[in-house]
Amino acid sequence: MTLQKHYFLGMMVVLLAGSVFSSQGFPHASQEVSGEELYEQLCSRCHGKKGGMGIGGIPKLKTSRIAEELILLRIREGSGDQMPAFADSLSAVQLKAVASYVQTLRK
Repeated sequence: MTLQKHYFLGMMVVLLAGSVFSSQGFPHASQEVSGEELYEQLCSRCHGKKGGMGIGGIPKLKTSRIAEELILLRIREGSGDQMPAFADSLSAVQLKAVASYVQTLRK
């Protein structure tokens, strides 16, 4: 895939993510929301409902074998220019809930 296609796909991911966040908003840090609900709201557009979709180089979570600590780090701080950071929008409990849920998606 050419660099232009990667750039285009990356920009599409950012734009889609922006539209998801602006239309649905982030849950309030004190709001009780399960890791699955957060994942569906914030992650499923790029990673798929069950973690099996990976568009434009985005990892398929279903087959990922990275440790939960690294999953948590990537959710908290983002990854490259494709995945946004959620440290400022989710509480520590919510971040951990999403990371734990991601592990349940593995085969």
